[in-house]
Amino acid sequence: MRAQILVLSILATLVWLNCCNQAQEQQANATPKVDVAATLVQNISSCSRLYTNECQIHKIVSFNDKKELECEIFSNKMSIGAGTRKVAIPMDVTVKAYIDFSEFDASKLKIDSNRVYVELPDPKIEITASNIDHTGIREYTTGLRQKFDEEEIQTYVQKGMDDIIAQLPGMGLVEHAKLSAVRLLNPIIAQLGYNDTDIHIGFKSGINDKALQKDSPIIKIEQTDR
Repeated sequence: MRAQILVLSILATLVWLNCCNQAQEQQANATPKVDVAATLVQNISSCSRLYTNECQIHKIVSFNDKKELECEIFSNKMSIGAGTRKVAIPMDVTVKAYIDFSEFDASKLKIDSNRVYVELPDPKIEITASNIDHTGIREYTTGLRQKFDEEEIQTYVQKGMDDIIAQLPGMGLVEHAKLSAVRLLNPIIAQLGYNDTDIHIGFKSGINDKALQKDSPIIKIEQTDR
């Protein structure tokens, strides 16, 4: 009888220990996922802005304006040169590419078994300065022509800015920003126990350099000094 009681006690103890072990294993498996997600969100969002490119662009905007007057002499229509106007406007523009990690939150993170999926905000292009060298402006007028006024100068400056924006798709700013973000985040995520092959980083809309047109929402003119 005592032997039976002892056997039952041992079996009960083993069952209890087994249940405790299973509960501990379940808790151990569940807790890291919550901690990993919270840690990733905190680490990524704390990176703030990642500036990846900075380009200094110098451009001289030029305009040549030749005007003729139409007149009639002894019933003969003639054109008489009224003069020529030329202007050259030097300007410097600073262009930066960056990713704003402060927009990142838990909704952009998915942890599936041993894999991590991260969706980052699209890179942005910031034109931080547009400086016109007013002392370097050169004008040339002949004949009856008047000098360029300020409104005309600003019109040509805007044209110069449009020309610079038109060059952006060929600079590789967006793709370089994406690569820099991946290189930054991969080690941070790997430190939490994930292999490089299990880390998948994508971007919100998959936008690329071809999208860098004048009215693109990812282009922002931060400051203009005229």
